[in-house]
Amino acid sequence: MKLHEKLQHLSLESVEDLMRLYYSGDKATNEIIGLFNINISPSRLYTLFPPEELDDRLCPHCDSKMIVNRPSKTNYPKNNNTPFCSTCGHKENYSCKCDKCISDRELKLKRLKEEKERKDLEKRKLIELVYCNVSHKPINIDSLEFEDKVYLGSLLRFALSEDMSNILPLESMEGSLAPGEIKYDIIRYLYSKNIITVHPMSSLSAFKEGEDFPNTFYINLVNYHLNIKYDVDKSCTINEILNSKMLKEEIQINLAYNMWKQIALQECLEYLDYQMKKVGFSFNPGEKTNVVFNDLLDNFSVSQIYGIIYKSITNATRYYQENKITKKQAANSVITRCQGFGERAFIEQWQISKYSRLKDLPQSCLSEFLFNKVLKIGSKGFDEIPSIEIIECEVCRPCD
Repeated sequence: MKLHEKLQHLSLESVEDLMRLYYSGDKATNEIIGLFNINISPSRLYTLFPPEELDDRLCPHCDSKMIVNRPSKTNYPKNNNTPFCSTCGHKENYSCKCDKCISDRELKLKRLKEEKERKDLEKRKLIELVYCNVSHKPINIDSLEFEDKVYLGSLLRFALSEDMSNILPLESMEGSLAPGEIKYDIIRYLYSKNIITVHPMSSLSAFKEGEDFPNTFYINLVNYHLNIKYDVDKSCTINEILNSKMLKEEIQINLAYNMWKQIALQECLEYLDYQMKKVGFSFNPGEKTNVVFNDLLDNFSVSQIYGIIYKSITNATRYYQENKITKKQAANSVITRCQGFGERAFIEQWQISKYSRLKDLPQSCLSEFLFNKVLKIGSKGFDEIPSIEIIECEVCRPCD
């Protein structure tokens, strides 16, 4: 047993006596230090003691006896110190840095990696089996309806890959395909009509784990294949969709108006959610909110409803801060305030200011595509009341 240099003036028997006296508590540590002529602070005395050999525990790597450092007096007789091997350095913990443990961990990680790669390869084969061999007859672009072209044009402008080989996952893109839940409705609509299909090279994480793998997938995480027939040139066909080369007679006025109203409603809901969160109001819009905003859109533009929402939240916040109502009451009152303000403004013919779009709520790709490329009404989609007359006026305008 090798003794610490500060104990080398003592015999082994004296060291045993020293430790026995220290742990018994019969003498103060200061007295023990003076009695055995040791130069160390009382709180550090136990660190000089030789480690204890554990007769019943052998090193799993080299069969040497494991040893453990002595505890302080306050931790005696319980010893929470980690046993270790003085021969190979192995410690009984998960982060042991002895050569054998490091090697074992590296081997385990390698095997786990190989197992993951094997399972991923099996999953990839399943995905290819399901989605490469699905029989989807390519759709002729001339057979696409008005809604098909608007939704598909928006999606391609938003997420078509640079090489035009696939449509990238919505989750990976900056900006927004469409406001609110419309973005998912677009995907479901195009998928249901086989205009887009799941691309077999989608990420494995885009498919739900389980016995049904890979038949269930996350619509915002998969890549999509554009299931369109290319008669002459792929880039020409895609360019035609991207630039919405529709004849005026192809534009269905009522459908276009409904799309305008849907976009406007979702933009109002997004603005409401944004401003409510800014003042710390918790609110979950329901059917009443949709009804109120749809009614407001009969008389006001989105830019004007932004102002109505802002003023209503400001007033609700002021009443809350004045302790006149609770925070929950304030949040719940916002929609009623919007409704009341809108009705008075319409009856009394108030001049409602038009608010600008927020940097944090940029115009969506669907909105840009419908208003700028298809209907060619531009900012009227935001600044004017949704109107069939505005659409008809533009569609019926003589060509230049």
